[in-house]
Amino acid sequence: MAPGEREAVNLNELRASGKATLTVDELVPLLGVSRGVLYSAAKESIATGEGLPVVAMGRRLLIPVGRLLQWLGEETVETAPLHLVPSPQGKGA
Repeated sequence: MAPGEREAVNLNELRASGKATLTVDELVPLLGVSRGVLYSAAKESIATGEGLPVVAMGRRLLIPVGRLLQWLGEETVETAPLHLVPSPQGKGA
């Protein structure tokens, strides 16, 4: 593997990972596109609200795994796993 190149991930490994979000760099090997192409798609999606599901957290771009799988046609809303983080004791519902 060349320096800076990431190992390819498949959708089954992604589902099993339990991760709620991916970074652009983590998504590059899964989609098989360049980092630049993916950043362009993410920025366009933020501007238009359509296309690649992406959430901007400050300067960081995160891709929600459940919405990504839906976007790829791999899961429906009803079958997408839901990852809930419990609220700390005594803080809201």
